[in-house]
Amino acid sequence: MATITKDITDQVAAIIGDTLNGWFQPHLNFDPVIVRQRYDDWYGEDYLEAWIVWEGDHDYMDYSRINGLPLDIEPELDELGVGLSVHQHYVAKWEWDLMHEKLLK
Repeated sequence: MATITKDITDQVAAIIGDTLNGWFQPHLNFDPVIVRQRYDDWYGEDYLEAWIVWEGDHDYMDYSRINGLPLDIEPELDELGVGLSVHQHYVAKWEWDLMHEKLLK
Protein backbone atom coordinates (compact mmCIF):
# COMPACT_ATOMS: atom_id res chain seq x y z
CA MET A 1 0.00 0.00 0.00
CA ALA A 2 1.12 3.55 -0.62
CA THR A 3 2.58 5.55 2.19
CA ILE A 4 0.18 7.89 3.94
CA THR A 5 1.54 11.43 4.13
CA LYS A 6 2.28 13.27 7.37
CA ASP A 7 -0.46 15.73 6.49
CA ILE A 8 -2.99 12.88 6.45
CA THR A 9 -1.73 11.34 9.70
CA ASP A 10 -1.90 14.81 11.30
CA GLN A 11 -5.51 15.13 10.11
CA VAL A 12 -6.34 11.70 11.54
CA ALA A 13 -4.74 12.73 14.85
CA ALA A 14 -6.87 15.89 14.89
CA ILE A 15 -10.04 13.87 14.20
CA ILE A 16 -9.22 11.51 17.07
CA GLY A 17 -8.37 14.33 19.48
CA ASP A 18 -11.42 16.41 18.57
CA THR A 19 -13.72 13.41 18.90
CA LEU A 20 -12.39 12.30 22.28
CA ASN A 21 -12.23 15.82 23.70
CA GLY A 22 -15.78 16.42 22.51
CA TRP A 23 -16.96 13.33 24.35
CA PHE A 24 -15.08 13.72 27.62
CA GLN A 25 -14.19 17.35 28.37
CA PRO A 26 -14.02 18.90 30.93
CA HIS A 27 -13.14 15.73 32.87
CA LEU A 28 -10.49 14.36 30.51
CA ASN A 29 -8.14 15.95 28.01
CA PHE A 30 -6.60 14.03 25.11
CA ASP A 31 -3.39 15.65 23.87
CA PRO A 32 -1.14 14.93 22.13
CA VAL A 33 -2.39 12.35 19.69
CA ILE A 34 0.38 10.85 17.57
CA VAL A 35 -0.61 8.86 14.47
CA ARG A 36 1.77 7.01 12.21
CA GLN A 37 1.53 4.35 9.56
CA ARG A 38 2.90 0.95 10.55
CA TYR A 39 3.20 -2.48 8.98
CA ASP A 40 2.02 -5.67 10.67
CA ASP A 41 4.41 -8.48 9.74
CA TRP A 42 2.07 -11.15 11.09
CA TYR A 43 -0.95 -10.15 8.97
CA GLY A 44 1.03 -8.56 6.17
CA GLU A 45 -0.87 -5.30 6.13
CA ASP A 46 -0.51 -1.63 6.92
CA TYR A 47 -2.42 0.08 9.72
CA LEU A 48 -2.44 3.38 11.59
CA GLU A 49 -0.99 3.34 15.08
CA ALA A 50 -2.46 6.03 17.34
CA TRP A 51 -0.81 6.98 20.61
CA ILE A 52 -3.43 8.89 22.56
CA VAL A 53 -2.23 10.74 25.65
CA TRP A 54 -4.86 11.47 28.25
CA GLU A 55 -4.95 13.48 31.45
CA GLY A 56 -7.71 13.94 34.00
CA ASP A 57 -10.09 11.91 36.11
CA HIS A 58 -9.98 8.34 34.80
CA ASP A 59 -13.31 7.61 36.50
CA TYR A 60 -14.88 9.40 33.54
CA MET A 61 -13.17 7.14 30.98
CA ASP A 62 -15.93 5.25 29.18
CA TYR A 63 -14.10 2.20 27.85
CA SER A 64 -16.93 1.01 25.63
CA ARG A 65 -16.89 4.42 23.95
CA ILE A 66 -13.13 4.65 23.49
CA ASN A 67 -12.96 1.09 22.20
CA GLY A 68 -15.55 2.01 19.58
CA LEU A 69 -13.63 5.10 18.46
CA PRO A 70 -12.24 3.54 15.24
CA LEU A 71 -15.78 2.75 14.04
CA ASP A 72 -17.06 6.19 15.02
CA ILE A 73 -14.39 8.02 13.03
CA GLU A 74 -14.47 5.67 10.03
CA PRO A 75 -16.68 7.97 7.90
CA GLU A 76 -14.24 10.86 8.38
CA LEU A 77 -11.30 8.60 7.52
CA ASP A 78 -13.12 7.46 4.39
CA GLU A 79 -13.53 11.12 3.37
CA LEU A 80 -9.75 11.50 3.68
CA GLY A 81 -9.23 8.38 1.58
CA VAL A 82 -7.70 6.45 4.47
CA GLY A 83 -8.55 2.79 4.13
CA LEU A 84 -6.43 1.58 7.05
CA SER A 85 -7.58 0.35 10.44
CA VAL A 86 -6.68 2.38 13.52
CA HIS A 87 -4.92 0.61 16.38
CA GLN A 88 -5.17 2.83 19.42
CA HIS A 89 -2.99 2.98 22.51
CA TYR A 90 -4.06 5.12 25.46
CA VAL A 91 -1.36 6.32 27.80
CA ALA A 92 -1.56 8.61 30.84
CA LYS A 93 0.25 11.94 30.48
CA TRP A 94 2.66 11.21 33.35
CA GLU A 95 3.64 7.90 31.72
CA TRP A 96 3.97 9.53 28.30
CA ASP A 97 6.31 12.16 29.75
CA LEU A 98 8.54 9.38 31.12
CA MET A 99 8.44 6.92 28.23
CA HIS A 100 7.37 8.54 24.93
CA GLU A 101 10.74 8.00 23.25
CA LYS A 102 10.63 4.30 24.05
CA LEU A 103 6.98 3.96 23.01
CA LEU A 104 7.60 5.57 19.61
CA LYS A 105 10.50 3.31 18.63
